Amino acid sequence: MRSFAKYFCSGFKLVHAGQISVQHEEGTLKLDGWATFKAPARIAVLIRELRQQVDKLLLEKVASPTLSIFDSPITAVMQDLLARDGF
Repeated sequence: MRSFAKYFCSGFKLVHAGQISVQHEEGTLKLDGWATFKAPARIAVLIRELRQQVDKLLLEKVASPTLSIFDSPITAVMQDLLARDGF
């Protein structure tokens, strides 16, 4: 099991990985059913929710190509995540 804090720099990967599941009792986050990260439930849920919001925003953009996503709060969060590398 990987320490979430040690590998949070791959936060962008966490948001763009496959299926994300949170095991609240174990304090873990699982990607694609096999990669397990130790993470407080609060953080794991935030990552899962961010992923859902990114997916929703991208679907809206595909449905409406002229839609500007640059002013979206989700885009701002993703930019911050990339700029800070998770920290």
